[in-house]
Amino acid sequence: MTRKIRNAISISMMTLLGLSVSNTALATFEGKQVNIRWEIWNNANPGKGGSVLAVRDERDVVANAANTPDIKDFHRLHNDFELWDVNFTGNEIEMKYTSIAVRDFDHQYMYMSSRGFHFEDTENNLPDIVNVTVDNRFAPFGFDPNLVSFDANNIYVGLKGSMCHTEAMNSMPTCTNPASPTGYDNQIKLNVQFAASAAPTATSVNKAQIDAFFNWAEKKYPQYFPTTQASATLEGYYARHYAATNVYMGVKDGKLFVLGEPFGGLLPLGDVAKWLKEAGI
Repeated sequence: MTRKIRNAISISMMTLLGLSVSNTALATFEGKQVNIRWEIWNNANPGKGGSVLAVRDERDVVANAANTPDIKDFHRLHNDFELWDVNFTGNEIEMKYTSIAVRDFDHQYMYMSSRGFHFEDTENNLPDIVNVTVDNRFAPFGFDPNLVSFDANNIYVGLKGSMCHTEAMNSMPTCTNPASPTGYDNQIKLNVQFAASAAPTATSVNKAQIDAFFNWAEKKYPQYFPTTQASATLEGYYARHYAATNVYMGVKDGKLFVLGEPFGGLLPLGDVAKWLKEAGI
């Protein structure tokens, strides 16, 4: 659990009372970890039958509405000048090419080979992806929405053939577009639709199993859950409160949550079924 807490930094502070978590709310990126890679591909992206030749940048990010963007200056490794901001809002991903604002020869791009973004749910903390739609109204010149592909856990955004120049070059226009919110054709947006959560709920998972898990967690992490407490239903959560540390541990909609200062507020820890398996229950 300690490793997962470190991975989930930047979760915004919330209170347990009055919190409503529905299947729809869970089917967004908010509070979920996503792995982002900038990849160079052989002929096509892996979702289109290609293979990865190289990874030029990689980061894990926990989507947080308080951070805009969630990642700034992505693709900065290897002295690359093609920098992108990546932001998650609800079930939307926005990729914004920012180097163009520098307006010099180095800070522009033209991709004639297969490369682009790879988003992956490596922690299996999101429902399956069932559809991705592309908003390319202000995308870089030459961007092809057909080079976006997905499966249940991955999204590939191919950028082959797209470009963004500070000045027009023969048949290649400048990125400048006064009608764009940024003043440039430099942003790609994805709307991601998730399957309805099929995770077991506190009702379908026997409460005795959850109590057994709580008992296991108390023995394994006494610094957070120091003594055995009685379980109760609170605001839709089946939970326990530990007054000595002022920490809560609870289950709702098939998900495990902890709440308290040691966790930076409310911290989602994924499917309870996964934790039951870890505890050997």
